[in-house]
Amino acid sequence: MRLIMHLMHRLRFTLLILLALLIAGCGVLLREPGAIEPITSVGVGEGRTFYESLDLSTPETAAATFVAAFQRNDFMTVYLVLSYDAQFEFQRSVALFRYDDFIRLPETEDGERPAYFDEIPVFGTGLGRAVNEHSPAEAWYVFDGLMLVAAENDALPIDLTGGVAFGSRRSAIAVPRSGDDLPAVDVAARVEGIDGDVIFRMTQSMSGRWRVFQVIVPGGNEERIPWSVVTPPEAE
Repeated sequence: MRLIMHLMHRLRFTLLILLALLIAGCGVLLREPGAIEPITSVGVGEGRTFYESLDLSTPETAAATFVAAFQRNDFMTVYLVLSYDAQFEFQRSVALFRYDDFIRLPETEDGERPAYFDEIPVFGTGLGRAVNEHSPAEAWYVFDGLMLVAAENDALPIDLTGGVAFGSRRSAIAVPRSGDDLPAVDVAARVEGIDGDVIFRMTQSMSGRWRVFQVIVPGGNEERIPWSVVTPPEAE
């Protein structure tokens, strides 16, 4: 009898150990990479990075990608589609406090900036991590904040939020810059609310992707990059 009781006790102990091992094994299996559904899509096209997923294969498709991002207030993507030189000009404008190259800043009676300028996080509330989602050293973040406030306050230098119809590609030109000339292609477009053709001046990056160097309205000052708008007489 004692032998039977001893054997039953050992059997029960063995079963408990096996049960514990089975539970632990299930936990390990659940954490194995192959047992977890992989994330196969993040809502963008093919490409190693978000930028590489953008369709910048021709001047026309790059301009269309630029406008589509603009119309949904996705100014981070707008910045990515700007050419290297246009991005550099933006950074220089910010460094020189030339904000009116990117947002219309009407003078107030006391000569101060309009109130909506202070809505831009990196300018209005300081540069600390407590008030900014990203580092102000990220140019795309500053550009996105600046353009978004402009869009929300009817202060965009050029409004592309209406209908935009692209027309023919014009002859290639050369954009002068320091050291050499930059080959470029002009793509004409009809933009709702603007009389005459709006020109998207496109340049090609080292990777072969097309980017926006300038958007030029009829009579616009082509020395202003990327928004070549008409310069007010007092600013000339």
